[in-house]
This record gives sequence, structure tokens and C-alpha cells, in this order.
Amino acid sequence: MKFRRILAASLAATMVLSGSVGVFASGDFTDEIEKDAELTYWEMQWASGDYKDYVQAMVDKFNEENEYGIKVNLEMIPWDGYYETFLTAVTSGTAPDVYTGASTAPTQYAQMGESLDLDPIIEAWKAEENPILEDIAEQYWGFFKYEDVTYGLPYGVDPKQITYRTDYFEEAGIDKLPTTYDEFLDVCAKLKETFPDKIPCLLTAGGNEPSSNHMVEVLNGLNSAGMFDADKNATVVTDEQKENYEFIKTMMDEGYLSEGSVGYGDADVEKMWLSGGACILFGRSGNIAVNTDIEENVRVLPPFAGPSADEPKYCANVNGVAGFSQTEYPNAARYFLKWWMENNLQILAGTGNGNLPLRESYYEDPAYAEHIWYQDTLDYCVKTGVTQAYPLDSMFPEFATLEGEKVLAVALSEVMEGTDVDTALQDCNDAIQRVFDDAREAAE
Repeated sequence: MKFRRILAASLAATMVLSGSVGVFASGDFTDEIEKDAELTYWEMQWASGDYKDYVQAMVDKFNEENEYGIKVNLEMIPWDGYYETFLTAVTSGTAPDVYTGASTAPTQYAQMGESLDLDPIIEAWKAEENPILEDIAEQYWGFFKYEDVTYGLPYGVDPKQITYRTDYFEEAGIDKLPTTYDEFLDVCAKLKETFPDKIPCLLTAGGNEPSSNHMVEVLNGLNSAGMFDADKNATVVTDEQKENYEFIKTMMDEGYLSEGSVGYGDADVEKMWLSGGACILFGRSGNIAVNTDIEENVRVLPPFAGPSADEPKYCANVNGVAGFSQTEYPNAARYFLKWWMENNLQILAGTGNGNLPLRESYYEDPAYAEHIWYQDTLDYCVKTGVTQAYPLDSMFPEFATLEGEKVLAVALSEVMEGTDVDTALQDCNDAIQRVFDDAREAAE
């Protein structure tokens, strides 16, 4: 019932936090909204249970209050087989008008000429001086651009960070949080000595698990290291990446990581973390501990610097809302997307949504203000994070393959299985380069 109580408070705060709800400045798109349009809205199953009810309530509110007679029909889409579901709909001409989905979708379908141009929404916000433009950090607004056109609106983040058990740190006498790789290794040594029956640092390195990619994204941010450049060439064989994987090798050699890490699935890691079997969780969001027995002892570790870091940062995996150019009602779709961005607190706060808000003001809502690790995430990730496309500013279509085939994590799994660092880095570099080369060949 806790989620329901929080949601009631969230709904009451929505009008205050969302900015200029329902107010549109005069402009090309807002002057030409199609009346009585009927839109199909695909929402991913971002949470279990009665999440659909929360989303439906938001849709009902829009349907009742919009002045153009627009009707939005909600369809919930499961993550199982989502890629094929979307691709089949697009290629058969039956795509929805608007959707949330994988972070790669807006630019992937823009490359195919199937994404709806959302720059008119940005221009409308600028014209009305909407606070949303300042409420979401600048580095996220370009994430869904393709060939300098906006095809998605950033609203949610799945933070990739490091969380730790405050009670275990206190018992081990750790009163200073690490600021460098070396200091982190010292912390792990103290934890291993104090808790011989616990894993000092828990992570997923299994080649088939999404979190293996996320572990790599954390390392990249901590040491200002990229795995590809702006020209989409692999850049894994670098001093920065060697420092990252020597760091991992040291943790493995010293017993700070479990020998079974390469074989762990995400479910295994979650079970061990929630049962108190580890002191530090590397690469996963803290939200798996929400409303559990350990939550009050979970905090986010401030990002600490690798040897080459300009400024250590966590990875903020960005999610967005977008539309397809197949729509019969492009301006009605943009109208709904604009309204959706200004009113989405009600499907984020207290619903168990897998996304955390990118809007900084939303963290004033009780659903986030009353959980300290959410505030940590705001400070250490949302405000300053780099995206999963780092060092590029925008998501690019090939990333779907890099992520889907887990090639970003080749070096991680190989080093943890005993391969020397130089060989593992070259193997990873070759795997990433093949993805880019295959994409270039297919485009010719």
C-alpha cells in the first residue's frame, strides 16, 4: 500500500512540479493540431502489477481535458520480443503513433526514415519559456538527435552506478569514502578482512547478461574512457581502458570479486545483494533495494576517479518517448507527447517504474525525497551523468547491436576468466569494430 500512498501525494504535486501544464505557445505545430484525431500509444511494461492502471489514468486525463477532441488508445507492450514487435509494426505500416521503448529506437527508426520529427515541441517550449528545458540537464537533450534533428524526448534514466552497505562500511571502520581506484581497492581489502563470509564487491560479468554492459559503462565514466570515437571506430586499446581492466584484474586476483562472477546472472546478483551477501554492488541501480529490508542501509557511492579521469562520472542510461512518421496526425501526436512530458510524474513516482526521472524537480516529490539513495542518484548521476553513447553526444543506430550482442563486455568477461589484459582489450576492440564495419558495408 506504500506505493498507493506515495502516488496520491505525487498526483497532488504534479501540477506544481510539471511546469506550464496544458499551456501552448502559438507556433507552426500548435496552430495546426488535427482535431478529433485518434492516436495509438504503446507503453512498455516498465513496472509489474497494476502499472497499466496508472498509465491508463494519465491517458484518461488527457482524453478528457484536451481541447482538440484527441483520443489516445493505450496498449501495453511486454519487453519479451519487443524488438521484433516494433520492427514488424514499422515495416508492415502498422506502427503506433507514439511510444516509449528501447533507448536505441528513436535514432534507429530515424535512420530508416520512420521517426517523427520532434523539433517543433522543443521550439514550442522555447517560445513559452517552459521550465522543463532547464529542469532536465543540458547533456540529455541531444541524446535522441539524428542528423541534427530531435526524434525522441528524454524523460527517464536507468542509472548505472555503485551502491554500498552503510552498515557494513561502519562495522569495518571505513569512515572515508574512496575517491580513486587505489582507495577503492583499500576499501575492498578492509571489507574482505572484516567479512570473510561476504563478497566485498558484487557484479555481473556474464556475457549474456545486460548488466555486463552496464558494468563496462560504469568503468568508462569513472576513468573518462571511451570504447569508440565520433567516427564510429573502436577505441578499446588505450591506456585508459588498460587502467580499467588492470583494476578489474587486481580485484579478481585479490579476491575482492567472487570467482563465480562470470557465471552470475542478474537474478543471482540481485538475490545475493538483497540477502546481505555482499558489501558493494557494482553497476546496478539502487532501485532493486527499494521497499526491502536492506534499503535503509543502501547508499550510492560518490563516483571515484580512475588514473586518467578528467572528472569521474556515472552512466545515466537515458530512456525517451517518441513517435513514428507513419502517423496520420503528426501534430496531434506532438501535442500528446508534449503534454505527456509535462505530466508524466504520475506514472513515474511510486509506481515501481523502472525509470527514474530526468526532471530534477521531480525529486522533491515524496516518492523520491523520502528515499536517500534517490537523492544520491540525483546528485551523483542525474545532474552530471554521461549517457550510454559516451563519448558521443547522441545515440546511434549501431549501439543496438553493440548492446544486444554484449560485445562491450568482451574484455570484462575475458579478464575475469584469466585472459591477459592486452589480449582481452584487442579481442573487445575487434568485436566492436566488426559491428561498425558490418553497418558500413550494409549501408553501401
